[in-house]
Amino acid sequence: MKKNSWMLNELKIIAKVLLILSLLFIDFDGDQLSTYSEIFSHSTNAFNSDSDNDQLTDGEELLSYYTNPKMSDTDSDGLSDGEELLLYIGSNKYQTNPLVNDSDYDGLLDGEEVNKYLTDPNLNDTDGDTLLDGEEVNTHRTDPNLIDTDGDSLEDNYELTPRYLGSTGAYGTYCEKRFYPGSDPTKFDTYNIGNEWGDTYIHKYTYICIDPYCGTLVTKFCDFHL
Repeated sequence: MKKNSWMLNELKIIAKVLLILSLLFIDFDGDQLSTYSEIFSHSTNAFNSDSDNDQLTDGEELLSYYTNPKMSDTDSDGLSDGEELLLYIGSNKYQTNPLVNDSDYDGLLDGEEVNKYLTDPNLNDTDGDTLLDGEEVNTHRTDPNLIDTDGDSLEDNYELTPRYLGSTGAYGTYCEKRFYPGSDPTKFDTYNIGNEWGDTYIHKYTYICIDPYCGTLVTKFCDFHL
């Protein structure tokens, strides 16, 4: 009896050792991480291949993408790690960086671009008007998807940039030098000109200008002093 009892104890010990050793190699949930490493190293769920339910397996997160397998949105940008790497908007696929909350460095979070503003999270100037999407939203209040927010035929960036437009060619009659003072890209008629051209009127016609010395809309010279 004693011999049998001793053998039984030995078998139990061997079974425990084999179980522990098996944990080093067995991957119960098939996520490319051993059960042992999940329990004792990563503190992930050894019986759920996607511990944070972000559409990426724990093994993919740790071994391929270096994201946090216990946090569904590693960079806190409003998109889950899986959405960033497997993201489709309509027929367009956007593979954003799950470790950087603003993949194109335009001042908007990837999640804001995708879910709120419908801009391209991988292109910092979605509409190509030379203004960053973040500048348009946060500073100028213009539409980052429209090159001409107010529909006055002048691009948003043009309206925001005062400039010298050249001579009128009509010395002594109207403004000899034409200046575009800049205008509000969210208003069709910034200076209340009151016609169908709006801000384009200042830019388009050679006999209209903002005199830089008077600061007023004029069709002839005003008195000024250098």
